[in-house]
Order: sequence, then structure tokens, then C-alpha cells
Amino acid sequence: MKKNVSSIVLSFLLVASSVTGSFAANLSKDSNAGVKAYSHVKYLAETIGKRVQGTEGEYNSRDYIKSVFDGLGYSSTLQEFEIERKIEDNTVDSATSYNVVATKKGISEMQVIIGAHYDSKVGVGLGADDNASGVAVMLETAEAIQNIETPYTIKFVAFGAEESYKDPDTGASNRGLQGSKHYVSQMSATEISNTVAMINLDSLLAGDNMYVYGSESQQGFVRDQALTIARRLNLNVITNPGENEEYPIGTTGDWSDHAPFQEKGIPIAYLEATNWELGDLDGYTQTVKHGEIWHTDNDTLEFLEAEFPGRVEERLSTFSNLLINLVLNLNQMEIDKLELRLGNPMFTLNGEAKTMEKAPIIMNNRTLVPLSLFTDELGFEANLSEDSNELRLEFRDLTISMSRGDLENHFTIHDNHVLVPIRYISNGFNGTLYWISDTKGIHMVY
Repeated sequence: MKKNVSSIVLSFLLVASSVTGSFAANLSKDSNAGVKAYSHVKYLAETIGKRVQGTEGEYNSRDYIKSVFDGLGYSSTLQEFEIERKIEDNTVDSATSYNVVATKKGISEMQVIIGAHYDSKVGVGLGADDNASGVAVMLETAEAIQNIETPYTIKFVAFGAEESYKDPDTGASNRGLQGSKHYVSQMSATEISNTVAMINLDSLLAGDNMYVYGSESQQGFVRDQALTIARRLNLNVITNPGENEEYPIGTTGDWSDHAPFQEKGIPIAYLEATNWELGDLDGYTQTVKHGEIWHTDNDTLEFLEAEFPGRVEERLSTFSNLLINLVLNLNQMEIDKLELRLGNPMFTLNGEAKTMEKAPIIMNNRTLVPLSLFTDELGFEANLSEDSNELRLEFRDLTISMSRGDLENHFTIHDNHVLVPIRYISNGFNGTLYWISDTKGIHMVY
């Protein structure tokens, strides 16, 4: 599709340091991350095996998860709920399932909920990817932070009965998300308002790519912070590119345990491994080589390790590193959103309409914006040489230098205005820059 350049929208997401200190200094990458998660995957998927809602397998995994939390010193509890199974609209059967809840007190009583379902799909596979992996990363994170002070109170929740169910003999069925729906139904209005975010972990092993999604607009701040952490720690995590208009850039669908929380207005983030470039561009087709792994007989650790050597260990290491750093640093970043249009000096910063001294332009295949936008509005420090041929920019702990000229990393003086290349600045300050094809836009996440 041919792009109309004059209508391109530049959406700029800036995550700045708060007064609590330098965000980058608090990040660390553990080369051993994922090792403990692997042992949890192996136990859940191989020692226990199938974990269908309301069965002995689900109860055994419930007990295992609770024993891990208790062994780490957490005071864990079980939240029991009933599951109805219906044929058409008539209830013909029921079962009992459980959520396992463990709490870590933080500096603030405001809470972050980290959740992963522990049941597996009826009749197929052993649920290594979907979702022993999510539970495993949650348990490794719980161990990693058990003796570290956290900004917020952390509530770990292993959800039962996430998978939809259909009895192969009677046809009695129910929809999924039973555990997370029950959990949210028990939250008071005060607890909902005191919940900073819900982070969902689901199916982290099989997919070709690693993703983090989030809520739309400002409520996507956890996703944006996770992307910043991934960039700074060189973790290969991206977000939904928005090629399918039903799922805007950075978001996802309502098919996992984040959905009931999002319906209550709680900001969400969601970690997953899949491939949004395949099939219907909806994230369902996980791999080029084998298509979907979840909900098939291929969802076993043996299959994944044979067909994708090294992938299991890489995914567990990456997601564990990302989640641990995110939980420990969540309150140390603030999100500013800047939206620009080419050829238009009007812009918005956090929803407030403002005017810059000169409209953004494209020159020599570079998108150029006024230097004053960064210095006056975003807190950058700039030093222009006396001959106006060298420019030094500082932001947080980082510095970049530019020469005057026509190359990608050059600044320009045009109509007595200093204009700087947005892509070069994004790369120089560890940002993530990508085009949004359907809206012809740019997002830059710091």
C-alpha cells in the first residue's frame, strides 16, 4: 500500500527516570536465569503430566505450586471455586478447582498481581508450553525476589481452569478463564483501585518470537517499561507490530487470564511466545516449522527440545530476567507520551495540546524534529558548538554526539532551526522505534 507521507503520525513514548534515581543502574542480567524455571516445567509437564481442570493432575500441580511458595517462606492460600459444565444451557456436571495465592509485602500497599494458569488442555499434550512455562517463570521470580524489598506488594496467583473444557464422552463443556474470573469477582472495589497492574504469563516456550503486550494508551505503561528493560539488557523481546487492525500495536486479544482484570480497568501486561507474522496475523500460529504447538499433542518438553534445540532454555532465561527486573523496578519509571504529525507544528504531550517552533519534516530520508522539542519539553541537555557544526545531547546517563550534515546520524539547520533525526536519537538513547503500518505511524519507546 502506498503511504501518504503527509498523514503520517509520529507517536513517541518516552520513559524517563523518576526522582527515585537512575533506572538503568538498577537493572541486572543473570546468566543463570531460567535454570530453576526449567526444573519447574519438567516437574509440572513430565512428573505430573496432564493437568485438566477438576482432575487429580490439576490438584497435584496445585499442591506442588503451593509447596514451592511455602518452601520459599511465602504464606500461600487456596481459593476454591466451582466450575459448571453444560450441554447447551443446562448444567449437567460440575467440578472444583483452585487458585493458589502467595503474597509478598512491598514498600507500598498498592499491589501488582502476577498470574499464570497451571491447568492444561483436555485430551492433548502435556502442557509444557501452555502453561507449565508461565508458572515456572512465576515461581523462579518469586524465589529471586523473596528477600528483596519491592516497590509494590506483589501477589502471585496460579490460576486453575483457564483452558476451555469439553468432555469427550458427554459433550459437557465450559468456557475458559474460570480461575481468573473467579479471582476478579472476589476483589473489592478498593482492592481493584489499589492494583497497579496485572502481569500475565502464558505459553512462553514454543513461539518463534518473544513478546510483551499491554493495555492501550497510557495504561500500557508496564509493557513500555518491559520493552525498555529488554532493550537495555539486550533481551530479544518485542511487541505485537499491529499488522492486524483488530489488535492495535502493542496489544493482544482477550483469550488469557489478563482479560478479566483488564475488563475492570486494571492495566495489564502479558508475556507470550508466538509469531504475529503468520496465519491470520492474530498471534495464534506460533511457529513457522510446526504451526501451533499449544492445544496439540506436540506440547511436550520432549518435542520442543527435539524440534527447537536451545529454545526452551533461551525463553525461560529471557522471560525470567525480564520479569524479575520489571517487578523490582516498576515504580522507578514514568511514561510520557508525545504525538506528532509531519507538517504540523501542533503536538500533544500526555494529552495536553502544545505547539513547537517548527513542524517535523522529512529531508534526505530522515524524519527531522526541532531540537527545542527535546530540550524544552522532554528534559534533554544540548550543547551546540560555536561553529554550529557539532551537537552533543545528554539524557539520563547517556550521551550522543552528532555532526551537521545530510547523513542519518547528522543534524541540520533549516530556516534558522536546529533539526535532529528522530531515529538516530531513538537508537542513541536505547529506544525502540517502529512503524505502524495501518496508521502510518511511528512509536518510539525509551
